[in-house]
Amino acid sequence: MGRIRKMFAGGNTSLGFYSFFDFIIGDDAEQVFLLKGGPGTGKSVFMKEIAEAVLKAGYEGELFYCSSDRESLDGAAFPQLGVALIDATAPHAQEPRLPGCRDELINLGNFWNRQGIRKHRKAVEKASLENQRWFQSAFRYLRAAYAVEENIEMWNRSVISPDKGYEIGTELLDRIFRCQGNEKGSIRHLFASAITPQGKVSFIENLVEGFEERYILEGPLGVEKSVLLQRILNRARETGIKAEAFHYPLNPEKIEHILLPELQVAIISAADHDFLKSLEGHRINLAQDFPEEDWLSDDYALREQLIQRAIHMLGGAKEVHDELESYYASQMDFAALDELKETVLGRILG
Repeated sequence: MGRIRKMFAGGNTSLGFYSFFDFIIGDDAEQVFLLKGGPGTGKSVFMKEIAEAVLKAGYEGELFYCSSDRESLDGAAFPQLGVALIDATAPHAQEPRLPGCRDELINLGNFWNRQGIRKHRKAVEKASLENQRWFQSAFRYLRAAYAVEENIEMWNRSVISPDKGYEIGTELLDRIFRCQGNEKGSIRHLFASAITPQGKVSFIENLVEGFEERYILEGPLGVEKSVLLQRILNRARETGIKAEAFHYPLNPEKIEHILLPELQVAIISAADHDFLKSLEGHRINLAQDFPEEDWLSDDYALREQLIQRAIHMLGGAKEVHDELESYYASQMDFAALDELKETVLGRILG
């Protein structure tokens, strides 16, 4: 069985749904299958069963889970084969960039009973609009949660010495990067964690398995862990080192973790929604002089309450999505779809 890496290519954030689907596989890929079709047409199961077979054949795989349902897949990639399968429907719709040369559309709509689905048109329209309302509410709560977080950061920064954190960061940079490359390093952008209907989910422990050096950045909100991570990312680019930048799900414009596979180095931010207490590594406190005060505890509680409200709204969206799936699934010819799956699998492993 090949090694499995788990992550997210998209996330529910304070900026709405945020996509890094273009980074599922590189431009040098040999074959990319773009799956189209409505909810319940079997896209996730199609990818899961192909991924299981490829992994059993001994190849490594990357599984990209859905931030709106952590049990479903949005994509699967097999770097050793240069192959990926991607859910190319909204809100992460994609079209072939190199049709025929690399990209191929698979329309699962070819396997449904169109007349049967048309009977449910009014119900589908109603559920689709309701689904949008649940998501819009979730994004509003996440925006509010991040506004509270910004307030916490502002007050924390007023009592934290920035010089000490910068000095610690410089020492870490010198420790990690001991050589200079001739070319610019490439950066891959994804999410290691997500805010989902099932709660906060993180795959960072899976992603850092096997890394020889792990640096875990600690400190309260406002200590600018993301600023240090950006410095590390810039240095990786300058020194020609390939990097994977995993973004913060509440604000995807911030970086949460960086992996440097070539150096076997992981730099991890100990955010409160990651489960890192038992993770082994070099722990670096960027705010050693931070005063032990709890006067912002109400803000922390409010921020968490708003995130939990967003999770509740995402749960409502999932319930409606499950209803939508039932209308399509009942009209699908899954036996014929299984035949196509075996054909695609044969081409991947062939």
